[in-house]
Amino acid sequence: MPIEHTGIAAPVPAGPTVVELSRRARLAVTDAALLVEAAIAAGWENPDGFDPGDPHAAVDAALWLWTRNTSTLPGVAVLSDGGEAGFAPVSP
Repeated sequence: MPIEHTGIAAPVPAGPTVVELSRRARLAVTDAALLVEAAIAAGWENPDGFDPGDPHAAVDAALWLWTRNTSTLPGVAVLSDGGEAGFAPVSP
C-alpha cells in the first residue's frame, strides 16, 4: 500500500505525538453476506440497524473492519489502496 508521509519536511511537534492518517481505498464487494458476517463475528454491532442484506450494511461493515483490522477483508476485492500520514496538532 503506498503511503505518502506528508510531514517529512515538517518539524516534529513538542509534546505527545499525534499522527493523522488519511486512507483511501476502492473496494469491490464480491460477497456482501460474507463481509457482513465477518464484521459481526469480529464484534461489529451494526449501530445503524441496517438489514444484513442492505448494501449500506456492507459499506458500514467494510469500513468497520478496514479501520479495526487489516486490508484483508473477506468478500472484498481491493481495487486500490493508499493514503497519507503526518503529524497533527494536539488539541488543547
